[in-house]
Amino acid sequence: MDRKRKISNDIVKPKKTAPAIMQERLFFGLTISFEIFLFLSILMVSNTLVKSAPDAGAGDLFMIHEGIKIKILDYVGSWSKISLEDGKIGWIEKEKFQMI
Repeated sequence: MDRKRKISNDIVKPKKTAPAIMQERLFFGLTISFEIFLFLSILMVSNTLVKSAPDAGAGDLFMIHEGIKIKILDYVGSWSKISLEDGKIGWIEKEKFQMI
């Protein structure tokens, strides 16, 4: 019990409050619980194509326009995996949005 308490006290959460999704994964027979924080952002360029992968050569999925709110799910290099309110998911370059 003391070990479990120590582990939970060592968890570092982001300074900025953000909505989160609770996830559970089975890892070597143990169930690991963790939170994925979703940072809200706004697209700052007039429009951009959302890609299927974190690469400029990846296929285009759809276009989004300036001012749209997006959730940041993940990062790979200079790319961010985003989610829209309607459930669409794809990748855009980090410099095209600003966190709110």
